[in-house]
Amino acid sequence: MKKYYQFEFAKKYLFDKDLYLQNFINDMLCRCYAMFEYKNLPNTIQKQDIEKYLLMFGHCIFTKEKNDFYVFNGDFTGIENVYHRMHKYIVVNVALNLNKEYETENNADCVLIQNDSERQGFFHLFSKYGIMLNDCEISLNMLSVLNRIPYLITSADEKTKSNAELFLNKIKNGDFSIIADNAFLESLKSIPLNNTNNNQINNLMELNQYIKASAFNSIGLNANWNSKRERLNTSEISLNEDSLTPLIENMLYSRQQAIKAINEKYGLNIEVDLSNVWKQKEQEIKTTIADLQDKEKFNDSEKTEKQETTETQEKQETTETQEKQETTEKQETQETQETTENKTDSGTKQGVENENV
Repeated sequence: MKKYYQFEFAKKYLFDKDLYLQNFINDMLCRCYAMFEYKNLPNTIQKQDIEKYLLMFGHCIFTKEKNDFYVFNGDFTGIENVYHRMHKYIVVNVALNLNKEYETENNADCVLIQNDSERQGFFHLFSKYGIMLNDCEISLNMLSVLNRIPYLITSADEKTKSNAELFLNKIKNGDFSIIADNAFLESLKSIPLNNTNNNQINNLMELNQYIKASAFNSIGLNANWNSKRERLNTSEISLNEDSLTPLIENMLYSRQQAIKAINEKYGLNIEVDLSNVWKQKEQEIKTTIADLQDKEKFNDSEKTEKQETTETQEKQETTETQEKQETTEKQETQETQETTENKTDSGTKQGVENENV
């Protein structure tokens, strides 16, 4: 039997969950490294070092050791301050033979850089979506394999079982197989499988799309997910855009505040801003939101105008109806008076005629 060494090795990237999760986190980190741009950093610090600490752990410190600037990741320790935040920061670095506790409050020994206001980072998001996506893709792989065989096979003896396993392995590897033994066929029984595999595959594909879109949305990239089987309109495409900017703006603000403190403490001229992709995306989102707001205002003004026009028409119709009603009443009153006068005249004439007779 042919050995699929490369195939067997490659399966680890799907079925080895630790390896899959690590690769997923690395892929997401590579996307996030392009989120911010730094200028005028010291030669001993690279942008990737700052961003990896911030994205993975949520915080790091900028300090000066042995006449060079460094960023270190460590852990908070000590007593909380009045706002229940620990301000002592302990760092262990083997390369610099460093084991030191820094005071972060009022930037006494260093400057604390935070990824966001809660010092969370993205590790929890990457881990959650990586696990969900791995389980989904394993299930999708299993269904796609089971879709090759419409029946389950049962055997009565060990020899038949071995032959059946060989047969199934060939099917799994995409090989055609021939059964030439009647005894093998007679000792086998087949159990029909459920015919809903296609629906399950469609559901898993939609779930896969939803998980990926949620992961990208969490880092500020617009990846629309929908379960419609038709084209989307503009409002549906722009539906989730207003939820993308708050986290990115919070991250940018946290970095800008830290860089400002670093420049003031160490006399540097470091700058940080959104990269071109995220800056353009943020501008597009703001433009879209502004357009939607203008459209809503225009629709509201149209509704108001229509309502005023309708009210004016209703008032005019009411006035015309009242005038018609008054005219009708006048005509009826005039006709009644004329009828009464005619009757009076007729009675008078008849009385005169009777007297003459």
